[in-house]
Amino acid sequence: MPEVEAAPRNGRQEGESVGTADIVLGVLGYNNAATIAGVVRNAAHGLAASFPANRTVLVHADGGSNDGTAELALQAIPDRNALMQVAYPVYPVHLLSPDYHGIPGKGNAVRTVFEIARKLEAKSCALIDADICEVTPQWTEALVRPVLEGQFDLVTPRYSRHKYDGTVINGIVYPLLRALYGKQIRQPIGADFGYSATLMTHLTQQARWEADVTGTGVDAWITTQSIAGSFKLVQSFLGTRVQNASGPPPQLTAALAQVLGSLFTEIHRTASAWQRLRASELVPTFGLDSCHAPEPPPVDVQPMIESFRLGFHNLRDIWREVLPPATLRN
Repeated sequence: MPEVEAAPRNGRQEGESVGTADIVLGVLGYNNAATIAGVVRNAAHGLAASFPANRTVLVHADGGSNDGTAELALQAIPDRNALMQVAYPVYPVHLLSPDYHGIPGKGNAVRTVFEIARKLEAKSCALIDADICEVTPQWTEALVRPVLEGQFDLVTPRYSRHKYDGTVINGIVYPLLRALYGKQIRQPIGADFGYSATLMTHLTQQARWEADVTGTGVDAWITTQSIAGSFKLVQSFLGTRVQNASGPPPQLTAALAQVLGSLFTEIHRTASAWQRLRASELVPTFGLDSCHAPEPPPVDVQPMIESFRLGFHNLRDIWREVLPPATLRN
């Protein structure tokens, strides 16, 4: 299957000699001209401010942007050699289907940065998305320090969100993983994670970098693999997370299919791990949640109402088999 060509890269190239690094911070993006400069600038500042004694490498993994994202990333930092720009494979199917997380072929991007981090013998690797409007330098410390100093393997984010935001995560994914895997992880899938060298080695040696892993299912796969493999998990407070939408959000049905499809696949694969559990436990948390509660997101209930009415009209016979008569009458 043909790959989508990436934009020209003018910074440090993947093959150039950079020796070794203690920390690799990857910025994953595709057509993020509106936000890439701020993300790269704050990521670089966070590395310099929080880890001045460590050798660090900032990697921009781009999926073939055609809006000048690569050039704007280079312009965001004074020293162009401080940024390594690499392309990762994006296939037409990744561009045709609406992506819940906004990065086509995200699994390929993650694996590309992992392989660079392993080549550089990095002790810690953090990944953030390039479509964030309000990323701060503190995000770098929150995602990296628990690995370097706390000997944790997977750092998951804790965002400050309104109760109506992140409904798929809060209403389905979090309670499902908590019940099955016994880990109270508020954001088990999504973006902005930290990884240890041990976990990256384990993941890159797996044979499951296939269709359901190289796409949006990569986060569910990594989280469930980390739990099933008894790796050490921690959460870090990052504050609010505001994305710059490059297009209309996917329909709720598409988001559910992408998120739950990959999640159920991993639940099936790791059944031997979660079937032995009988209780859930708290996961350690790094940092303090000092942010004010964000404003409620805009909610348009009309599409949901119309979808419900359509489902009732088309699936009434099936609903009769699973719902009591009183519920159908109401």
